[in-house]
Amino acid sequence: MEEEEDNKRIILASSSPRRKKILEQLHLDFEIIEPKESQERLFKNPYETVSYNSLVKVKNIYNHAIINGLNYKDALIAGFDTIVYWRGRFFGKPDDINMARDFLTIKKFNYKIL
Repeated sequence: MEEEEDNKRIILASSSPRRKKILEQLHLDFEIIEPKESQERLFKNPYETVSYNSLVKVKNIYNHAIINGLNYKDALIAGFDTIVYWRGRFFGKPDDINMARDFLTIKKFNYKIL
């Protein structure tokens, strides 16, 4: 029975300090494994975008665990994605203060939609 308890883990598939803080505030015991080289995409439908990107991160960490022989049999891998979508447009993370200012003034941006 004790061995089973050791396998039950929460893995946060993110490097986001905000997500880490949320799990800490919930007093959850978790570890962080940052997804590497996961290919996020934008779709016309924002819900499809968030669902797809969250799943890509989870699969990345799951594959990492298998490849590295980690015993995460009963682990919960939590993958998340955040987007800003307004009036039919996606807004990514601004590269700098000027881009953030442009976002707030709703200037046009060209993002590749698949």
